[in-house]
This record gives sequence, structure tokens and C-alpha cells, in this order.
Amino acid sequence: MNKNNVLELLKENKGRNLKATWRRNAKVRKGIASLIEKETSATIRTGINFANLSSVKEGIANEERGEVQALQWGTWSEFPFIIEHKGNDYLRLYPASSVPFVYEEGKAVCPQEERSIQHPKVKWYLNGNKVPFHLVEMFLLASEHPKPIEETPICFTIKFNDLISLQ
Repeated sequence: MNKNNVLELLKENKGRNLKATWRRNAKVRKGIASLIEKETSATIRTGINFANLSSVKEGIANEERGEVQALQWGTWSEFPFIIEHKGNDYLRLYPASSVPFVYEEGKAVCPQEERSIQHPKVKWYLNGNKVPFHLVEMFLLASEHPKPIEETPICFTIKFNDLISLQ
């Protein structure tokens, strides 16, 4: 995808929900020669100043977290959209409002009361072929395994070159 076109789309839709799909090489155990890829499609938001999020402001006010600090890695090449680090561009994304990142057995699931809300979908590929999670699970590092709902990120980054679509 063209960086300027993506940046223009992000600026036009600052803070709004967008549908994004990205695909990257999965982190695998040492000695695994197979190519395992993880493709994620999710409803996201971007163009948000982290310090202005209500959850961050509340956390600071309630002394549950410290003040917002500078980036831990990289520098802003286009605040608050793109971070540059070691020659790579990364998009800073936020889960869409009220959309949980919940996975069970490699599938994105949503609590019953929130089924109508769009939630992330994950597909796994082994040497270019789509496969069910259980066929790649044994090759993956623990960091690739599904996370409980309590670990929903406030924000996350993806490599710009991993972006497949954005609408």
C-alpha cells in the first residue's frame, strides 16, 4: 500500500473506526523451517493522542499509572499515526471502541452480550496455505498464543509493510 495514500485516509478518518487487515511472519520456535504467517483483520481507530484517552487520564488521576512518557522506541515521523524505527515505519493503532480482543483456540470470540460488535479475526498460514490454528500452535512461541480479555491493549503497532488493506 502507498504510504501517502494510507496517511491521507488515516487523517481523513482520525478517531473513527476503520477496518484493517495485516499479515506478518509469526514468531516460531528455534529450528522451525516452515513459514508460518498470522493474518489479522480488525476494526481499529488511529490518529488518537494516547495522552488524551479517557482510560489513560483516569489511570493517572486514580494513581493506577504514571504520567504519559515519550515513546519507548522509535520516533514519530507523522504524529500520531506513524512511528519510524531502524528504517521501518509502524502504524500506531487502537482497538475500536468497545471491541474486545479475545481469542480462544486461535479464533477471535466475543462475550455473548457483545456479539453484535465487530471483533478481530485471525487466520493462520503454513507455507502459504491457510490452516487451522491447531496445526501451527506447536510451532509458535508463547507470545503468539491467544491472550485473555484482561490483556486487551490500549494501543498497538504494526509494521507498515504488513498492512494489506485499510478501509
